[in-house]
Amino acid sequence: MNLAPHPGEHANAALLAQALSFHQYNHLSQACSLYRKILADEPRHPEALHMLGVALMQQGKHGDGIELIRDALEQNPTPAMWLNLGSGLAHLQRHEDAITALNQALELAPDNPEALNNLGVALASTGHHEQALRQFARALQLRGDFAACHSNRANSLRVLHRVNDAIRAAEQALHLQPDNPDTLNCLGMALIAALREEEALECFNKALRMRPTHDETLTNRARLLRRRQCFEQALADYTLLLGQQQGNPHTHNDIGLTLHQLGRHAEALVHFETALALTPNVADLHNNRGNCLAALGRTHEALASFESAIALDAQHVEALNNKANTLLTLGHGELALPLAEKVCRLAPGLPQGHNNRGLALAACNRHAEALDAFDQTLILRQDYPEALNNRGLALEALGQTLPALRDYARALSCQPEHHLIRWNKAQAHLRLGDFAAGWADYDARYRLQGSSNRREFGMPSWRGESLCGRSILLWTEAEAGDTILFCRYANTLAKLGATVHLEIPATMEVVMTSLDGITSIIRQGATLPPADYQCLLADLPARLGTLVSTIPAALPYLKAPTERLGVWHAKIPAHPQRIAIICSGSVQFPGKSHGKLGLADFTPLLDLAPTLYVLEADSHTEDVAALAAHPEITDLRPEIRDFSDLAAALCCMDLVIGTDSAATRLAGALNRPLWLLLPERADWCWLQGRQDSPWYPSAQLFRQHVAGDWRRVIAQVTLALRKDPH
Repeated sequence: MNLAPHPGEHANAALLAQALSFHQYNHLSQACSLYRKILADEPRHPEALHMLGVALMQQGKHGDGIELIRDALEQNPTPAMWLNLGSGLAHLQRHEDAITALNQALELAPDNPEALNNLGVALASTGHHEQALRQFARALQLRGDFAACHSNRANSLRVLHRVNDAIRAAEQALHLQPDNPDTLNCLGMALIAALREEEALECFNKALRMRPTHDETLTNRARLLRRRQCFEQALADYTLLLGQQQGNPHTHNDIGLTLHQLGRHAEALVHFETALALTPNVADLHNNRGNCLAALGRTHEALASFESAIALDAQHVEALNNKANTLLTLGHGELALPLAEKVCRLAPGLPQGHNNRGLALAACNRHAEALDAFDQTLILRQDYPEALNNRGLALEALGQTLPALRDYARALSCQPEHHLIRWNKAQAHLRLGDFAAGWADYDARYRLQGSSNRREFGMPSWRGESLCGRSILLWTEAEAGDTILFCRYANTLAKLGATVHLEIPATMEVVMTSLDGITSIIRQGATLPPADYQCLLADLPARLGTLVSTIPAALPYLKAPTERLGVWHAKIPAHPQRIAIICSGSVQFPGKSHGKLGLADFTPLLDLAPTLYVLEADSHTEDVAALAAHPEITDLRPEIRDFSDLAAALCCMDLVIGTDSAATRLAGALNRPLWLLLPERADWCWLQGRQDSPWYPSAQLFRQHVAGDWRRVIAQVTLALRKDPH
């Protein structure tokens, strides 16, 4: 039986020919109108369904286009339909479905090079690059001048680290299409993999001259510029990209990373948070936000951000490492250690992980184990200045200062202007009593991050010029302990013929009036007098070339005000063994954990002294309990208003026992009997291994021999007090 033709079949054939002509010249709206006219008359017309689907995908309506092509395939499947369906699915990142469609195309037309090429691209998108290369090879056997296929083959070869083959494939593609920006982009990526960055940059530049706003090429050039530390140029590219794709979280992330590297952390944070608002479940974004918050000093928020990254990806090595770092910053070495160990298990070849493990062990006072961790770090990366510095610190904690100096020297040969390492090296020399070598790097402390002691005075800094008939303004940093230690040099300058002005905090103003050699004292914040020079107090030993043998040690160089002495003698009645206790952490050493020393640790002294007087102590819950349990410990802290009160109280004592702080240094300046309790790596001024101090001849030093072990130090003090009850 013969079927009668559709009444409009001939008319539809003419319409289809006309639509295809419009389509060929990219007049998509006219083509779509004609395809729809055909379908209105013949709804199951396979070629109209197919080509309308193709046109819609070309207009960005991939979902609608795919549905129409599926309808066409139900009528009369052809290789072209399967090929176009595969292309649409790939565009929507539905690569497994695309592979299925393209395999259907190849069943109908096994020698179709476009289908083979597209199948290779889909396989590459799912990470199957070896299989992709086989499809590209088949396509190129059929059509050797297939430039796009050469380019796609180059991308897979690059991912498989066959870099030279990738470059040759990209160059072959470029030979076939010299002005193809996609091929130039592909070659640029292959050249980056070969570390030929200048040539890669030129490829990207040439591609962008042809197509200035191409997203992928702009992204690749921006990332290369950032890698080459051309951050401003990279930022310009990213800003252009952002104008084209406001809602792209990847671009916001890249801008955030660039701004972070430029030190513009607050701006970077805005972009990381915008990216997170768009894609909240991306661990990398939480990690990058955490790095930014850490740089802004918002440490607890940074910690929470790293924890969010780890919640999304429990094996995110960078976030684990960063969380460990942050916990170390917060002084929680015991919490950082298991994280650092996990990083070392997940990424045993990552030097930063072993370095952080060493830092965590050191924070737990396990310095010998820390030394092993730093050794492992340096096996992985010999030129790692921070690890060499940390190894030096561990050696110092183990009492091996000379080997530590060798590590600091090695570290500085890698990075000569690393100011923290220079400062550690200076302190090591000073601890050994080699003051001349120590002063050479002493200025490094000004350049440390967060240093705020550089002020503008409108007068030159004194560098050792003659002071005869000249005036000098001395000023101080925030650390009261150093102020008390170095203010003795005012009289030295006066003896050199200088008129000496001293700027000082209000709390120290009265006690400093007893200092010899001072012409005037200026309270901080008041108008400064004119002077020929200015100098930070802490710089004076270096500027004067002080040696251990030339430390000015005429004592006392400070005195308590007479009227305050009378008040305090009434508060503290005369009786044998008036012992002051000072356990304060006002002289700090960043990154160190010496173990907490609280008031309760001093209670063994009560067996030998009927009353202990607390003059300065950090506030701890345990201390409140110790005071409540021992009424024979008298807490005088509420009655001490300033350093004048503190000086008067110290003068009423027969013995001062305490940790290194402004209060114990004041006791030394007053020439009071002082027993000083020191951690294993004490401030450089106490030198190494000595039981006496050239700075304070009235002091006797009791040192930790095991990091964090104050119990043995208190036992030594108890024994000494039993032998010499004062």
